[in-house]
Amino acid sequence: MPVPTHATIFQNTTELSESQAIWATWTPPVPNMPNVKTEMQSRADDAVSSPDADMMTTALDGVPAADGKATDTLLAAYVYYMTGDETYGNRAHDFLMTQIGLSIAEPTQYASSAGSSGTPRTQLSFSGAWYIRLVYIFEYCKPLFSGGEITTCETFFTGWANLYKDMLHTRLVGYSPDRLTGGSPTTLTMTSDYTHEIPLGNPVNQIPTYGSFFTNAYNNCAGAVGLWAAYQTMNSIDATTLNLHSRAYFEDWMKHAVFPDGTNTEYRRNWGPNQVQGTGFYAWIYVENIIQLASVFSRLGDDYFYEYSTTEGVQGTEVTELNPGKGSKNLLNIIRCAIENYTQSVVRHSTVPNDSTGETRLLNNPFSNYFTLIEVLLPVANIYYQDQDIFDTYMNQIDGVIQYTPGFSFPVGNNASYFNSGFNIFPDAVFWYGRESEIITPDPGATLNSGSKRMLLAI
Repeated sequence: MPVPTHATIFQNTTELSESQAIWATWTPPVPNMPNVKTEMQSRADDAVSSPDADMMTTALDGVPAADGKATDTLLAAYVYYMTGDETYGNRAHDFLMTQIGLSIAEPTQYASSAGSSGTPRTQLSFSGAWYIRLVYIFEYCKPLFSGGEITTCETFFTGWANLYKDMLHTRLVGYSPDRLTGGSPTTLTMTSDYTHEIPLGNPVNQIPTYGSFFTNAYNNCAGAVGLWAAYQTMNSIDATTLNLHSRAYFEDWMKHAVFPDGTNTEYRRNWGPNQVQGTGFYAWIYVENIIQLASVFSRLGDDYFYEYSTTEGVQGTEVTELNPGKGSKNLLNIIRCAIENYTQSVVRHSTVPNDSTGETRLLNNPFSNYFTLIEVLLPVANIYYQDQDIFDTYMNQIDGVIQYTPGFSFPVGNNASYFNSGFNIFPDAVFWYGRESEIITPDPGATLNSGSKRMLLAI
């Protein structure tokens, strides 16, 4: 059976060919590492045998039930993209056409559920990751869709992208009327939260109210807007409006929800005994969507998300002589901040409870049970950055990297899977991208340590 050869916003033809070759021969190369390919294949088989279990059938503005929906079907679509096996591709095709044809998937009905200015959260925001999975399914299996079906899908995805665009703008514009033209918020208040404490127990980086609106679930919606803008751009469809809103949201976040030290407002999720999970998981899955957009647009020749840098901000998020941080706020410095936590080269503590300066309150691993993110997203970003510190981290050439142990298994559930992503969005990076030579350019002579916990294994 012929393997797919079509480029997508997620892989060009060279990357696809390399990924298909890796998929065909991959086996676990290090002790105690689960056979992720076998497990991904098993989940794809589940999608074929029980397609209805993956279908979103209840209103998307109710409980956040969309979190894990379409995950197995995305794996089926991916198996088709890697192998050409139409058993999986046709199942994914039929699933998508059925899903978008359900009345609950019609975006216009949710306009009143999108919230108003300053809305803390609506359950509709949890549908963003579901939407992104559907985009992947469509792109991977696109040759199996007729011309009319492609039009139907494009109409569906455009409708939801516009809903997310309007929802995000409505939520923020009351605080920042000129945000689409680079303006700063004019309504300035503070929350009572801090992102972390330094070892002496002093709270650091109080959260501006405006910055607190930039949460991981809403960023999935912003990621959805950006991904569909990339699709429109690649397919010569006017993406002016979606690009404007996608980038305004990104710049808003960088200016007003990222601090000079590289932490972001999601670091405030550090309560109780779960502060490592809260801080690391929520803060990092926010960044994963930014890396995804940076990679997708870079593939189209646009490095905006990788290159954007600013010192602007308000209420403590601005870079100043007294608070210089890393000198500028950009994606690379945000990644370096995550590595600092991961390696403990910079020590940060939870701001709550009162004993947060104790060892048990260290914010010492931003990936917690989701530490597989480090081997998926850092290499993806490093295709562009070629940064030695990032390289040393995902190549396990630093102290403190978590190793595979006997009985290790990957996280499962609505918000963790063999995709090694907080929201079940990304396949393993080695399968997703290929491009091994570019990933390891900083040190071509590097070799895997025997216990290295990473997926870029065909190097």
